[in-house]
Amino acid sequence: MRHLLPMLLLGYAWGALAKQGGPDVWGYRWYDSEDTSIHAPVYKWIDITEKPNAVQVKLLADDNTRGPFAMNFDFHFYWYDVNTFWVGSNGYIIFEDAQYAAPFSAQVSQNLPNNFIGAFLNDLTFLGPNNPAECWYWISPTFDTLIVSWIKVPYFNTGFPGYTDSTNTFQLILSRVDNSITFQYRNTFPTSPYSGISFAGIENISGSVGLFWSNNPPSYPNQTPPDNYAIRFVYPAYDTVKVTDAGTHYADNPRTRGIFLIHNSSPYPLKAEIKNFGTQKLNPVAVVMNVKDPANGTPISTTVYTDTLYGSETEMVYSPFELVPSLVGRYKFNVITNYPGDIANKNNNKILEIIVIDTTQQEIELSYVPGINFAGSSINWVGDAGGIGLHFIPPFYPIAIKKLHFFITSNFFNSDFSAKIYDDDGINGLPFTLLDSVYVDNSTIVVNGWTTVTLNAPVIINSGGFYVSWNMEGEGIALGMATTPADVISRRSYEVFEYGWGIYRFGEDHDPMIKLTVEKYSYPVGSEAAPTEQLSMQIIPNPASIQTEVLIHMPANQRNCRLTIFSPQGQVVMQEHVGHGAGPRSKKLDVSSLPAGIYLAVLQTEAERIVKKFAITNGS
Repeated sequence: MRHLLPMLLLGYAWGALAKQGGPDVWGYRWYDSEDTSIHAPVYKWIDITEKPNAVQVKLLADDNTRGPFAMNFDFHFYWYDVNTFWVGSNGYIIFEDAQYAAPFSAQVSQNLPNNFIGAFLNDLTFLGPNNPAECWYWISPTFDTLIVSWIKVPYFNTGFPGYTDSTNTFQLILSRVDNSITFQYRNTFPTSPYSGISFAGIENISGSVGLFWSNNPPSYPNQTPPDNYAIRFVYPAYDTVKVTDAGTHYADNPRTRGIFLIHNSSPYPLKAEIKNFGTQKLNPVAVVMNVKDPANGTPISTTVYTDTLYGSETEMVYSPFELVPSLVGRYKFNVITNYPGDIANKNNNKILEIIVIDTTQQEIELSYVPGINFAGSSINWVGDAGGIGLHFIPPFYPIAIKKLHFFITSNFFNSDFSAKIYDDDGINGLPFTLLDSVYVDNSTIVVNGWTTVTLNAPVIINSGGFYVSWNMEGEGIALGMATTPADVISRRSYEVFEYGWGIYRFGEDHDPMIKLTVEKYSYPVGSEAAPTEQLSMQIIPNPASIQTEVLIHMPANQRNCRLTIFSPQGQVVMQEHVGHGAGPRSKKLDVSSLPAGIYLAVLQTEAERIVKKFAITNGS
């Protein structure tokens, strides 16, 4: 849930002015198309679908995002610049890999997600047969305007076809010329069946500052933005507010996602990225790093310091002590920043879940909820469809997945479920290739216990990661969610609706109770041998116009591999975490929105660096 912050942070008055609002703490104000001031927008719908280089955003579903997409210009948002974005199915763009789903609110909150621009926040859907919904974005040839349009998007509804008859058409416009944000509403329907009225607003990177359009001006009391209406958020004339905000951006990997290590394997380096989320120069920031082991001991406790950090600057810091995985079970790597005058404490702390497994046994359990046999809560979706997925990256290869286990908490209508395994070979590491699917009849389901699904044939994983999903095949069936220990969560959970996978809305607090039984796998004599120990990279096709694929071959001794794409001007336009583990893997890159030119792909590990050129011939 999203919580109300003190009004000092909001800097916002509800309904105090009839056609304008704000300012927030930073100084943003909003004006609507009925206002008469010089800042007021004039409603004039811009049809971008026929414009050259307009891009249709494919594979939006229900509660998911697509991206990242390059803006090809720096847009000044609060006190920092953004130049890549994700598009959300629920009427927003966001400047980091996250998703916003119900419950929606017009209150600023440090609870995730943050760093978004919401034109029409509500429970929208692109799913269902003959759904008319479309989403497009367009970047001006002068690289100073971004327009994103949601066209004929209905609200989610239960029952066939899964959406309402009423639809909504709206757009947002970002202008580099004056740093303004404009929302335009062509056709809207007042309320959705499950989330009520729609909200419109902005929130900064830490969730400490934001501004929402008031849903209670005298002209339009308690309702969604109406038809033929516009709202403009105006950037302050002067950047006068001083913001002190040091925080932990992530521990170990982006989004601080849980990892597996092998018992008694090599010591593991501990690191974290620290960020200046504010405007003020920060003197060296104290960063406390400690580790709790499965026996509740503290094998590591240390404090390190960053260099001086300027606004929006980041620095990777390392513990002088590495983690020795000497015990089997769950470790907790805790990173905390301490800085005087920090206004946003919520982003100070990140905790990484580290699961150490015993690989000497024939059957090996992969689980983000080890030893947990009761559910703190449960999840099911309105209607008879929907699911939950988990991303796994094993600590050794090759592995054979033999069994899947699901903790079912209730099944009121004796419904079935299906279990699926996907390769993470989709764009940006999302699921794509279906590796196996098993339909589970209700007669075999254990309620308030673990239901075991034995695969007909093992699924062999040679490199990279994979996804496992639990999918409802009827109403009233619920999957258990682990909520203890409350501060140790994998952050690898996803909501699943047909082909759409979105980051789970409660993934910071809950872990799905899904686990696997795997075994070490050995190829038969005479079959394809293990990959050669050489780092390599290929880009196919080259040149590319819509999508290209980066083929990477990783040796076992390479770690912390990252792929970065640089524009002809030297700007970072894409960045992907490749991970570690021997074997081939691939990264599919959407280049349809990038202008033509010669780009650089840089593959960087802790020990080696490879650079290759590739060409984009048509950015449309």
